[in-house]
Amino acid sequence: MNTRPAPDDASRAPSPSRAPSPSRAPSPREDRATPPERWLVFGATGYIGGRVVAHARSRGVDVSAIGSRDCDLLDADAVARTFAACAQPLRVVVAAVTNKWVANDRASFHRNLSMSENLVDGLRHARDLRSLIYFSSADVYGRDVPLPITERTRIAPDSWYGLAKYNGEWMLRQPGDVPCPVTVVRVPGVYGHASHDRSVVRRMLDTLAAEGEIRVSGDGRTLRDLVFVDDLARLVCELLPLALDDTVNVACGQSVTVRALAEMTLAAVGRDAPIRHVPADEARAFDLVFDNALLRTHLPEFRFTPLSAGLVSYADIVRRETTSDPFHTPPTQD
Repeated sequence: MNTRPAPDDASRAPSPSRAPSPSRAPSPREDRATPPERWLVFGATGYIGGRVVAHARSRGVDVSAIGSRDCDLLDADAVARTFAACAQPLRVVVAAVTNKWVANDRASFHRNLSMSENLVDGLRHARDLRSLIYFSSADVYGRDVPLPITERTRIAPDSWYGLAKYNGEWMLRQPGDVPCPVTVVRVPGVYGHASHDRSVVRRMLDTLAAEGEIRVSGDGRTLRDLVFVDDLARLVCELLPLALDDTVNVACGQSVTVRALAEMTLAAVGRDAPIRHVPADEARAFDLVFDNALLRTHLPEFRFTPLSAGLVSYADIVRRETTSDPFHTPPTQD
């Protein structure tokens, strides 16, 4: 398989860019003849993709929600057929991935790489492709990087997942390979209620409900920048029509310690419970602090949900799904 490796100096190379395509305003007759556009969302059954579909439809967008049963990105012919079958102008969101929480090894690296390669080849069959958003990850930066992280921070993935994500970026951003502007979004931590959520917030809520305590790794001073999943979906719906040929870190720009996050989680559920420190997970013992100036340049009016409000919303949804409050401490029996 052609893995299309990144260049030798990939650790410091900026994302490639293309010269903008010439454009002109359509005549009234051409405008009347243009059919309404459609959005294709790959990974629509996943944590993020499902929210993107919901938010886009709430805005009246014609969306095709594509899961692996509809089009397996590991099947090159299926990908080509999916794009060839669409006569409408297209905008595409790619949120499909073999997630690092499922597998983070050589085999998953090759699966993610094959998905990206099949996607690049399949896009050539699209008749009128307007823009594409590719979900990457802050894992492309690796650990122990200078803070704050910006889009110009050196690329130094130290995991199979991070390496696959950067290779996917590189394939999609090669000049001439994809017939539309490509926006790469690099995301740090995402939280918000869903069956697929494996965030640190979900782990805290689950442990609190099951065992009446929250566990914090190490001394709790590790910094994290967390994005509410509904904000991420809303942001994608605003970015996609802009047709940006760019790489953007999607981060709030405000990091909190894991200890502070635990305290905010207890406040969100209205519970006084112990916070227990456990041995540090060395693989995750590094800080994530972002400068999101570029994102604010592209979307100056966008506002993220404050972390405290997002936690309250998350806890309320969990409560509504159960017959009793999972965070309530039952009275002790005398």
